[in-house]
Amino acid sequence: MAFAQRSNTERPDYSVPHAGNDGISSLAWSPSANILISTNWDGGVRCWEVQEQGGQIQAIPKAQGT
Repeated sequence: MAFAQRSNTERPDYSVPHAGNDGISSLAWSPSANILISTNWDGGVRCWEVQEQGGQIQAIPKAQGT
């Protein structure tokens, strides 16, 4: 599923698939790869690989756990 961009004139907001049900408590980017990690208030941890193809940014779910 692709990120959804709200506006072309402002910094874009994006969403990721399968982000959890209880709000994201923290985010981190890998310093050596296009990996995004989030933690949720319910104790969940999720990982996405972020890719750009044809001008579209996509977050591909890679792992999740509690």
